[in-house]
Amino acid sequence: MGFFSSIKDMFSLMREIKNMKEMTPEERERILSMSTDELSDLSDGDLLEAIDLRVDSKLLDSENVLDVFASLNEIQKAFAYVQSYDGDMVISIAYFFKGMNKVLAPYMSGALETLGAYDHKRLFDNFVRENGINLYDLSEFAVDGERQEKKLRKRYPIEQYDEEFSQLKNLDEYLVEYIRMNIKEF
Repeated sequence: MGFFSSIKDMFSLMREIKNMKEMTPEERERILSMSTDELSDLSDGDLLEAIDLRVDSKLLDSENVLDVFASLNEIQKAFAYVQSYDGDMVISIAYFFKGMNKVLAPYMSGALETLGAYDHKRLFDNFVRENGINLYDLSEFAVDGERQEKKLRKRYPIEQYDEEFSQLKNLDEYLVEYIRMNIKEF
């Protein structure tokens, strides 16, 4: 992992820790017990945070990432898969393919389609197809060291993917639209 990837990873972790510290147990319980009408009245940002917390509270504790999502219904899974992908994309598609969420890769195209994020689906599908990536075996992305990272980036147009991803409509917007259409499922 390169120096800048490490910084981005650290920044994401610090943001998550900050958000956890700001919520009291009472606030957490209030959000978890909100009615559908109360959720519907929230701003987009607050709604996204509330649903993220509600879905996160349903996740199972397991070493297997797919088992973690087993307690979710299909609508919640699509949300959680895309949310996980979007979180990894703060760093890079290479990070998604080598990190713990890589097991979600075979489901990502369908999840993006379910959300109506067709531009993101097209980008993902084209990258996979054009580069002959086997979503069930992403071991070549599990690089260790700067030299291997450079070889990986030479083999795959990772920077191009990341740049194109950053130019698309923000996935949070799709997530909020999806939540509002399916609010009773959350």
